[in-house]
Amino acid sequence: MILILSRYDNKLQDIHLIPVLHHLDQMEESYTFYAYSSFPSESSVIVSFNNSSEKKILIRTHNADIDLTKIKTIWNRTPGIPKAPENTSNLFKNYIELESSSFLKSLPLLTPQVKWLPDPIHQEIANYKPYQLDIAVSVGLSIPHTLIGNDRKSAIKFLEDHSFVILKGQQKGTATSELPVLQKLFQWVKNKITDSNSEKINVTVVPSQKFCSTNLLENIHHLQACPVNLQSYIPKQFELRITIVHKQVFACAIYTQGSDVPEAHVDFRKYVDYLHHEAYTLPADIEEKCLLLMEKLRLDFGCIDMIVTPENEYVFLEINPNGQWLWIEEKTGLPIAKAIADYLANPPIST
Repeated sequence: MILILSRYDNKLQDIHLIPVLHHLDQMEESYTFYAYSSFPSESSVIVSFNNSSEKKILIRTHNADIDLTKIKTIWNRTPGIPKAPENTSNLFKNYIELESSSFLKSLPLLTPQVKWLPDPIHQEIANYKPYQLDIAVSVGLSIPHTLIGNDRKSAIKFLEDHSFVILKGQQKGTATSELPVLQKLFQWVKNKITDSNSEKINVTVVPSQKFCSTNLLENIHHLQACPVNLQSYIPKQFELRITIVHKQVFACAIYTQGSDVPEAHVDFRKYVDYLHHEAYTLPADIEEKCLLLMEKLRLDFGCIDMIVTPENEYVFLEINPNGQWLWIEEKTGLPIAKAIADYLANPPIST
């Protein structure tokens, strides 16, 4: 039995599920669904121990009981977060949801016989951007020059050394909805900044943006408010989205620089429909380093973003341990959904 963690009541709301379920149906694999957001008000989770090796881990929903000791794989797609019962006071609501979250986070540790894709413990660790960069360097991947923190003197030196920089938030894929908070912490980002080409840049448009260092230096006194990621701007020939499922590597070239959408030249994520994509064969040494990165992060799934410079240098930007991939498959035909289904149906044996 395969367990799919999905927060959606209507499975069609997550289009990534559709092709994977199609492959699982073809393989006649049985699967069931569960959402952490139904816990604790609409479902129960029971863990019981005794002095012998016997252990019970049961998820009880309105429809069925799910014995986690009999599950072979868990697709940790979109689990959701626990929600307290409606009409709970704020005091008890926060306590209930924190306790519930802590309890559910222990489940991967209690089910070592189950393969999780991705494993939530290692996914959480791999989401820390400074750690990603550290591991990337350790496996021999190139990265942009990076400064992370809130020290003004260090930031001034960094900005003096780089004409253009990329500004990022700390959290994984800082969402557009979160950027007003970033704006309040950095008043120097709150205003529209003009770069050397007099092109107005509004930080609310995309999660990361290119800035002229001179503009940031003029407002550096606001830096103490919050740590920031500053990276040197890397010129691009094109970009790569590399999706890895266990040992299978699916690389896609995204031609952002020749597009008619100027915003996509810096951050393409909102403009993928307008960009040319094609399957790409990585150099053997880069593929090997990507697989070693996954091994060191203890991930069996991940989406790597990389730049190929005009000088054909490969530069690692970040890895999303539970990233989006369906648009890559639709544009290139790369069989990512089948690779996920194969993993869920026949998980690799741990060594």
